[in-house]
Amino acid sequence: MKRSELFFSFLLVPLDFAMIILAGASAYYIRFAQFVTEIRPIIFDLPFNSYFKVLFVVAVVWVIIFAFSGLYSIKGAKRIMEEVYKVFLACSAGLMAVVILIFARRELFDSRFIVLAGWILAIIYISIARGLVRWLQRHLFKFGVGVRKVIIVGESKTSEILIKEFSAHKSSAFNVVKRIKNFSFETAEKLKDYIRENSVDEIIQSDPNLPKSEVLRLYDFSDENHMQPIF
Repeated sequence: MKRSELFFSFLLVPLDFAMIILAGASAYYIRFAQFVTEIRPIIFDLPFNSYFKVLFVVAVVWVIIFAFSGLYSIKGAKRIMEEVYKVFLACSAGLMAVVILIFARRELFDSRFIVLAGWILAIIYISIARGLVRWLQRHLFKFGVGVRKVIIVGESKTSEILIKEFSAHKSSAFNVVKRIKNFSFETAEKLKDYIRENSVDEIIQSDPNLPKSEVLRLYDFSDENHMQPIF
């Protein structure tokens, strides 16, 4: 993983935590707002200090759930809709954890409105925050920050298309540093010399007609040289 990817991965942890806290606080103040209490009077006692202690624990649990859901594994930049979908699933899993907590200790919450509003707001806040992070990440790609250096293997039309796309769209996070037509023993030996002197992150096999023996050789080569193969 590149340094920039580690940075963004670590950045998302406190950012998600802050957004969960903000969502919970927003839900609380909305519930106690005059326009809401006029429609649905408050029949429970829930001081903010007590509520915040529970909210803090919930935020920690949610971040752990996010980690297990793979939301802190950054490799390049994901599509925003894929990001939102994963956030929705992770927040929903967090909501289930809160529901279980409520059943276990009834005295913690008496407001379903706060729970549901917090869940909805968390999805919105986290999605917006992550969208901004993704925008920043893609913006930095234009300056070469976080861009993954790749080698294209193949001489098919797909190879040509990939090279053109990566060259035309700097936000793709890929920079083609070398292209090879096959992966024979000779090519593998030459490539070893090349990667000793140059930084390479991934090898993309873009030729569907590449012989199986060469595909297996490419996979073994990538594994031996700690590179990420993409087929």
